[in-house]
Amino acid sequence: MPSGQMKIQDGGTSLARSIAWNLSGESVPILAALVTIPIIIRGLGADRFGLLSIAWSLIGYLSVFDLGLGRALTKHLSDRLAVGGRDGVPSLFWTGLGLMAILGLVAGSFEIALTPWLVADALTIPIQLHREALASFYLVGLCLPVVLSSAACRGALAAHQRFDLINRVRVPMGALSFIGPAVAVTFARSLTVVVATITFGRATECLAYFWMCLKVVPELRQGIAPRREHLSPLLRFGSWVMLSQFLSQFALYADRFFIGHLVSMAAVGIYSLPCDLLSRIWIIPSGISAVLFPAFAQRLARNPEGATGLLERGIKLTFFMVFPVCLGVVIFAHDGLTAWMGPNFPAESATVAQWLTIGILMNSVANSPFTLLQGAHRPDLAATADLLETPVYLLALYLAVERWGVLGAAVVWSARFLLFAIILFALLPKVLSAPPIRAYLCATLMVLTAFVAMAGATVLPSVLWWRLGYFFAASALAAGAGWALVLSHAERAQVFYLVLRRNPAGFAEEASRATIEI
Repeated sequence: MPSGQMKIQDGGTSLARSIAWNLSGESVPILAALVTIPIIIRGLGADRFGLLSIAWSLIGYLSVFDLGLGRALTKHLSDRLAVGGRDGVPSLFWTGLGLMAILGLVAGSFEIALTPWLVADALTIPIQLHREALASFYLVGLCLPVVLSSAACRGALAAHQRFDLINRVRVPMGALSFIGPAVAVTFARSLTVVVATITFGRATECLAYFWMCLKVVPELRQGIAPRREHLSPLLRFGSWVMLSQFLSQFALYADRFFIGHLVSMAAVGIYSLPCDLLSRIWIIPSGISAVLFPAFAQRLARNPEGATGLLERGIKLTFFMVFPVCLGVVIFAHDGLTAWMGPNFPAESATVAQWLTIGILMNSVANSPFTLLQGAHRPDLAATADLLETPVYLLALYLAVERWGVLGAAVVWSARFLLFAIILFALLPKVLSAPPIRAYLCATLMVLTAFVAMAGATVLPSVLWWRLGYFFAASALAAGAGWALVLSHAERAQVFYLVLRRNPAGFAEEASRATIEI
């Protein structure tokens, strides 16, 4: 293959391999955090660890200054690659990277300017830790240009479908972002040393991503060549993505504010613990959507009719990966929280977890149409869905919390994602040549199946063997129904190939047809 030329497939094996890479990149840092955070807490103490948590949060929250340009860069590079227009790839990359580096400098300068106020007034910090806090937050400000530049490089690699390279960096560096501080606290009980370790890791990660970009796109070595004409398309697309991100994050945490205002701070703890834990399930749909986004963009540029099939595949794959996890949470919520937090932890939290799980499943199903709208160069439609559901959600949330407390918040939280999914599916005909009827039917059938299975789980006796039996029986029935009624013959062939690494008789031709070059 000529240097820089890209061959991409959205078939079963390549899609599954990319998703597997993404899931590993998302899950390994979480596992590392579970092991190392107790060590970091013991090494730093409660006050310093609280400041470290704020430093981590600042890096995450201020990354919104990227204005959605990471995804915008992926989209525009994918469009060019789909039609063979590689001449503009280097200039587009350098424009996006330069713009995000500048935005990172703006975000970092903003954070550095706010640091004295944060330390002296906004946060209640012991006086003996003021110097450490100042130095640590200044390091966070210096880190932000690196963080946003890394996002630009990841966006370019995603457009080339090089999720293997992305996660060869993300897996070790994500783990080291927790292992590094755990090692540092064994030598120095200093918050500044820990944050410096994290900053050094982020800089190393950025350099690694940049080196990968040079490897995938050798033309970048010819010189830095940004172009002004790329600015407007990137900013226009990115602004809509940023609006969606802002509304999603705002709505995601509004429930805790209403609970704290209308009920109590203790109720916030009862609600937020299962919510924070269950949000980890989102690594599955987010890992899938990261692969689907450039695939949608390139498919729509070359073969728009094929986008519907890719949409169906994304919905099915997401559902079949998320449903067993959600069903397990609904069945074992009470047992799991009791074993982890002790018998005195309020049982109401487990009921909240069960309702929240339904919302996570709804949002996972909605993930594929949301990604399709953005991949179709209509991030405005995706943001419109957020704009339509957010005020309805906030009003319903306030009324429900006022009347039913944390349980009302959990129910409305889940209903919000059902409404969001309905709006997204209703908007799909605006970007597809025909309404995706099969996708509608598949999503409806799978959601109804999930509701029935989860409702049955809530009336099970408390005997563990009953719960285990129900989990395996319901999972097997759902898998059988999906195999017979949801998966196409070609998709069954792909499953055979992924499991057995060969095509049984009668499936070879279908598997070949299902693996289509974009």
